[in-house]
Amino acid sequence: MRSWPFSKPKTPGFGISRSYYLTILSSRSVLPAIAEVANPAGIGGAVVGLAVPLEGTGEKAALLQPMHRGPYVIASKDRKTVLKMMVLSKQEAGYDPEDYVNSTLAVGRDPELLVRIRATWTIAQLVFESHDPAVYPALDFFLGIAARLANLSDGVVADSISLRYLLPNQVLAEARLDPLIDVRDHVDVKFE
Repeated sequence: MRSWPFSKPKTPGFGISRSYYLTILSSRSVLPAIAEVANPAGIGGAVVGLAVPLEGTGEKAALLQPMHRGPYVIASKDRKTVLKMMVLSKQEAGYDPEDYVNSTLAVGRDPELLVRIRATWTIAQLVFESHDPAVYPALDFFLGIAARLANLSDGVVADSISLRYLLPNQVLAEARLDPLIDVRDHVDVKFE
């Protein structure tokens, strides 16, 4: 079957809600530069993509400065997926890490995870502005950005939909069950 160049791209039959988000809790007072999180060549272990602050002069030097309070945009290199990220202080976001750390939900959790949550300094919320019609590459890009920022900032990824906190190395499954998508990257089974 021939695909016409002006036909709609193939999709898996579903998309990604614009209300889906991840929160990165950073335990460093100084955040990495946005170019360390994503850059076109993936230099220094960054995710391959395009990332810029939405505020400021628009000069290239701003990409190499530590991130600060405000909005950022991060796009996949092919520009099919565009993410928005807002960086805030924990006070401005109204987040108190002690609420979780002192709750019964924290019982039995990894001590390193709890130390990082307790040390939260800034919060970055990551949402989809648009996504690749194939969906799976967009999800991988989204998780990759979250894990990279958490790793660079000694942080934790908070997934409010799955009600879980993850260390950066836990965001993506090490050995995928399926080459396209591994459900363990997106949901957490609480009961059998």
